[in-house]
Amino acid sequence: MKFLKKGLCFVYQWIVFVPLFIISTFMTALTVMIFAPVFGSKFWGYYPPKWWSKITCRLALCRIKVRGREHLDPNQSYVFIANHQGAFDIFLVYGYLNQNIKWVQKKSLRNIPFVGFASEMAGHVFVDNSSPGARSKTIFQAQRKIVDGVSIMLFPEGSRTHTGKMGRFRRGAFQIAY
Repeated sequence: MKFLKKGLCFVYQWIVFVPLFIISTFMTALTVMIFAPVFGSKFWGYYPPKWWSKITCRLALCRIKVRGREHLDPNQSYVFIANHQGAFDIFLVYGYLNQNIKWVQKKSLRNIPFVGFASEMAGHVFVDNSSPGARSKTIFQAQRKIVDGVSIMLFPEGSRTHTGKMGRFRRGAFQIAY
């Protein structure tokens, strides 16, 4: 029975989930790339990716329960930080936090076809660690988003954890909040 269940999951993953995920990712990126520059990223840089994230979680058959969201003021900007444990962190935060957020993300993510350019058009902030001046510019860009009424989301450890344990936080999150 266990073998049959694993086999069905494998078939579902490759026949249903992966193709629909690729199509929805492409369509979301295209939507953001077309509409965000014309009509602004406050709506077009947030809602299509939010819907994409929810669709992805549903396609992956995830059961999600969110607690504590009632404590967030929708008219307030926040700096959200989290321990980055896997790729689904992005879908969960984007889809279920219910806050208009801009991500502070690695500069290398800009090189992902469609997604990188869509992230740029959506107004996300790319971390440039090439020099102290470049890092300061990143912090300033993130602070401007907060002043403009948008929350910031980042993983202060700088990348995913492979052990499940929290790593050392980099200072950027605290400098942005200050």
